[in-house]
Amino acid sequence: MIDSQAVKNTCHSAIDSKGFCFYKATHGIKRHLAVDSLGCPFFTYCTPVNVSDDKGLIEML
Repeated sequence: MIDSQAVKNTCHSAIDSKGFCFYKATHGIKRHLAVDSLGCPFFTYCTPVNVSDDKGLIEML
């Protein structure tokens, strides 16, 4: 299973690591996570929040 979560990041993070989410109207990052059937994580990948789920999935794999 693959999913993503948009979260606010700290003010101490680099400017290029942040993005702007128009749906949530926040600045932050997006965490992409792939897990197995038991919930154990295989891959994790962080992108700016303005990266779509499809592009994040391709970059993660």
